[in-house]
Amino acid sequence: MPLVDPPRVLVVADGEESGRTVAALLGGDLAAGVRTTLRADQAAAHARAHRADVIVLAQRSLVEIEHDAPALRVPLPGTTTPPMLIALCDAASVAAAARLCRKGVIDDYVQHFPVPGDETRLATSVRLAARVAAAARNAAPPGEAQAETHAAAAPAPQRRPLVL
Repeated sequence: MPLVDPPRVLVVADGEESGRTVAALLGGDLAAGVRTTLRADQAAAHARAHRADVIVLAQRSLVEIEHDAPALRVPLPGTTTPPMLIALCDAASVAAAARLCRKGVIDDYVQHFPVPGDETRLATSVRLAARVAAAARNAAPPGEAQAETHAAAAPAPQRRPLVL
């Protein structure tokens, strides 16, 4: 099922070079929907403003990612599902990233640092995450999304990773 509109992607990077590299890898059909922020402390506000379907966490420390992820798990206004989270890591951190996936902290991870091992893997992961996010949004019962926006902010339930 092809995506009609480019997914809205927020890249949370810990440096300008990293942000530019990730944005470049998400070029082509994804480019129109990509925004970047260098402020992890404002990522949740940026995600709401951009109405992000997917958030790519391009921070070199998985400790930072684990710390920042819960604030990003909040459903966007008018929806019942939070954005999908994809963490970038280095080869030495793959096992730790897999543990974060199993715990439901992130939805996917891509080995990226110091250079991408597979330059198409990140874009493929973002496309898949956007499809999962769209399916989850479309599966919500009518009216539930509006009720969510008026309800008091409650912690979002942790989503289990989807394995295809």
